Amino acid sequence: MAQRNPKNAAADGWLPPELEDLADDWPENEPGVPTEEIAAFTHSKPSSIREGLSRKGHYFGLRPRHLPNGRLDWPPNYRERLRAWAERNPRKPLERKAPEGQGVRA
Repeated sequence: MAQRNPKNAAADGWLPPELEDLADDWPENEPGVPTEEIAAFTHSKPSSIREGLSRKGHYFGLRPRHLPNGRLDWPPNYRERLRAWAERNPRKPLERKAPEGQGVRA
């Protein structure tokens, strides 16, 4: 069986195994939240969220519903889902290196 390519995730609705339980499963009659609210919570721009969704098929494990007017309807429990995703995927500390020929001054 061929491996799925995460770059095509948006096209076929596939999520990586670690994100399967975070799929869009909220009730149809429950309203979602707009992209702008997700952006405010994550301290990012709405366009960055849409780009992440477009590239990976999810934004940090969140998948929205597409409304008939073209807008995105995100899960109402996005705070808990983003926190759960962050716990599963801890950030690695950045290693900063001095440019070649420039050491640390005393």
